[in-house]
Amino acid sequence: MQASPICRELLQSVFAGTHGPVSLQEHIEAFLDSSSALLADLKAEDFERHRQALIAAKLQQNHSLLDESDRHWEQIQTRR
Repeated sequence: MQASPICRELLQSVFAGTHGPVSLQEHIEAFLDSSSALLADLKAEDFERHRQALIAAKLQQNHSLLDESDRHWEQIQTRR
């Protein structure tokens, strides 16, 4: 699933550090508003399909040490 334009803009604002707290709060509120509308309009079947895909991705075994390393670095970079 592609990130929404609002989500991309929010991430750019956070990581660039070029916007102040008021601007960041406005971006967060816009993201939450758009996300709640998206979820409200999402059909149950589509939600379940996305949920199952996420579960499968999280349960997938690493195929190599490089895959495992990439997964750990991604978590470090996204601060999860």
